Amino acid sequence: MHGHASETPKDSGTISGVTAKSSSPEFRFGLRLEEALKTNNLGIITSAFDFDAYTHRYVPSLPVADGIKEKLYALPRNNPQWRRQVSLDVIEEAKSGARYFLGMRKCGNDYEALFGDLDVPRDNSNFAVIRSPRYVGYVLKREADGSIGITDVHQFNRGELLSQAERRGTLVELIKDDLLVQPVPARDAAYASGGEAIALFDSRCQFGQYNLIKDAYNKLPQEVQNDRCMLFRVAMIGEKNFADFLAPMEHWRQLYPDDPSPNLLLANTYWRLYHAAPSGATSSNFQPVEGWTDAEEAAAVTAIQRANEFFADPAMDIRLARYFERKKPDQARALLHTALKRYPVQPLAFGELFKMDLTVNNFAGVFETLRLEESTYHTNLTAMVEANPDFAAFRKSFDWKKWQHEDHGAELQSLSK
Repeated sequence: MHGHASETPKDSGTISGVTAKSSSPEFRFGLRLEEALKTNNLGIITSAFDFDAYTHRYVPSLPVADGIKEKLYALPRNNPQWRRQVSLDVIEEAKSGARYFLGMRKCGNDYEALFGDLDVPRDNSNFAVIRSPRYVGYVLKREADGSIGITDVHQFNRGELLSQAERRGTLVELIKDDLLVQPVPARDAAYASGGEAIALFDSRCQFGQYNLIKDAYNKLPQEVQNDRCMLFRVAMIGEKNFADFLAPMEHWRQLYPDDPSPNLLLANTYWRLYHAAPSGATSSNFQPVEGWTDAEEAAAVTAIQRANEFFADPAMDIRLARYFERKKPDQARALLHTALKRYPVQPLAFGELFKMDLTVNNFAGVFETLRLEESTYHTNLTAMVEANPDFAAFRKSFDWKKWQHEDHGAELQSLSK
């Protein structure tokens, strides 16, 4: 639609209830990490990762003797293979494509630098090729010397922290070696007693026939069924119908109401329903559609908005606005204005507003958007508007003269020529 200014926008201050403290060491570290990820300089992540702090996130809750815990705490120093594997797991998340810094978020007791990779469609025809977004949170810790360390990685698209997966894997090995001591938490005890059922579920997941997977899932101990890992697997693996996607996600959301992952997975499922068959499904179960039904649309919007209460991703707002731009332009416009209040500013939101308002000759709206973009980027868009043929009708309007006179000091007499 038009060329955007390249200046850095002003700090928006507040992001959906999350303060974007751009002067804090954590926020500045997030910006440094963004630059490193965009240039594939992943060394900054491994050098900042605090392996000792990482073990202290999961070892204390394991039901084992103190001597075993001391050995686990010593893994970063005594086991190079373990340290290398954790590094590879961290790097794997960094390579996922989530390289755009969205600011700081509080998740539980953690403060995380949130990164996303959501691509925004340029036109409605592109919906068919959009993949679901990925989000990764780096749990940060301010060290005694003021430096920032990474202590964990939040894998939102799988619904758990790296340390949670590490704990589960460690627990399984401890169970095999018969090293658990009382008292054993209920879920750990369920993993210890449910070995055969878990092995059956793992085996069924390899084949992808959902009825068999679901049957094996239902035979798991209840505490194991309610583990985020198992909920994710039964939701995302195998050939299934749409209701089979929804059930475990809704159960997950009810079990863990403060967890943003099920809302994200549910929103992703609705987008897949909109533009293509969901992952793991066949065309016999799902057919590409022109849009959602009214009921699906209402449920999808609710899911997307729930997800974005935490992620506060402007690109997520723009994606939904593009869906609504023809059928519900007022709702689309509201979503675009919401996007422009988030961090970071998405220039495409300005272009979408211009496109919508120029199409219907809403020149007052064009005037307001020009003011907002100039204020955001501290720039003058006069040359762009004068050169862009899309603004030809606007240049003949009263709002063009008003904008030039009030914001750029042009004489009304000269504008009338």
